[in-house]
Amino acid sequence: KMNYNQFFNELKKSPVFAISLSSKELFHSNFWAWLIEYNKEFAKVFFNDIDYQNITTIYREEKHRDLTIIAGGEVFIIENKIKSLPSSEQLIRYQSRERHFRKGCITGLVKFDNVPTDWNFISYGQIGNSIRNINNMFRSDKWYFLIDEYVNVIKHIESLFIEFNEQYKNRFICFEEYKKDPMLSELESIRFADVFKKYNANSFASYLTNKIKVELENLVNNEQIKLDISSGYTNKSSLVDIRYIKNKDTQNQFCIGIQIQDSQYRFHVERHKGTLDFGVKNPSGCLFNEFLAYGWFESYDRSKKLFKNRQTSMRESYCTYSSESYKFVYQYYNLIGDELNFERLASQIKEDMTKAANIMEKIDK
Repeated sequence: KMNYNQFFNELKKSPVFAISLSSKELFHSNFWAWLIEYNKEFAKVFFNDIDYQNITTIYREEKHRDLTIIAGGEVFIIENKIKSLPSSEQLIRYQSRERHFRKGCITGLVKFDNVPTDWNFISYGQIGNSIRNINNMFRSDKWYFLIDEYVNVIKHIESLFIEFNEQYKNRFICFEEYKKDPMLSELESIRFADVFKKYNANSFASYLTNKIKVELENLVNNEQIKLDISSGYTNKSSLVDIRYIKNKDTQNQFCIGIQIQDSQYRFHVERHKGTLDFGVKNPSGCLFNEFLAYGWFESYDRSKKLFKNRQTSMRESYCTYSSESYKFVYQYYNLIGDELNFERLASQIKEDMTKAANIMEKIDK
C-alpha cells in the first residue's frame, strides 16, 4: 500500500496528470467522451445497461451538461463533479429537458447522498476499475498504455482524496494549515490544492444546510427575507457565506450575515443602491455606523487588535469592497485551532445569525 508521498510522486511523473491540470473537470469529461467514441463499450463504465452498440451521438457541454449520450433513441447524461457537490434540483432540471431521458450518472471524489431517482453515483476509483477491466481486453490496442496511465492517475487522485478527507474531515481549511502540514503543501505543489479546498468549503456549506438551515429560516417571519448558504473560492482560499437576504435580486437588496474566508470569521452587511445613499461622502462609513448602532459591528481600537474580544488582523476600523451598485462592509476576528471544527463553527454561526435575524426584524419595522 502506497502512502500519500508515493501518490504525489507518481502524479508528478505522469504526463496524463500534467495535461489534466489545464482543466481539472473538463479534462476528465473530454477523456471519457474520447474513450466512448473510440470504443463504445466504454459507455458501460457509466451505464451497465446501455445499448452501447446503438450509440449514435455523444455531446460535450451541451445544455450545460458535461456529457450526453444518445443510444437507441434514449438519452443518458453524465455530470462530473470533482470540485463540488451537485444539487438534486440541478440534476432533475437536466433530465426534465429530455423527453427520452433514460438514466443519469454523477461522478466525483465523494458520494453524493441525495441522488434522484434514475441517477447513480460512481466514484473516480470505480470508474478507474471499470475502465481497466475493459481496457485489459484490448492489450494489443495502440492506446492501451495511455488508457492504463489515465486509470493510474484517477486512482491516485482518489487515494489522495481519501487520505485528505480522513485528515481534515469536519474541519475548515485555512492558510495557516499550510505552514505546518506537508500534505497540503504537496497538494499546492501539484496545483491540486484548489480542488480540495473547494470541496472542503462545499462540504461545510452542506453541513450547515443539514444542521442549522431550517432552524435559521424559522427565525425570520417575512416572505421577503430568505436565508442563503453558499460556498466559493477566491484569492486562493475557501469561502463560506451565510446570510439573510431581503428583496433578493433587486436594487433594494439588503444582506446581513456571517462569512468565513480562510481564517477570517466575518460579520458583514451589504446594501444595494436602492437602500443606501451613494451620493454621501462615505457611503461605506454610513453603512458601518448604521450597524454599529445595532451592535452588529464594534468600535475598533487598532492598538489592541481585538474584535468581539478575539484577536484580529484588521488594519482599519472596518473592511469594505464595493461596486457601482452595492457596498459590502465587514469586521472580522481570526479563527484558530479547534475553532475551525465544523460542529463548533456551526454552533457559533447559529448564535450570531440569531442576532442577525433580530436586527433584520428591527429594520423591517
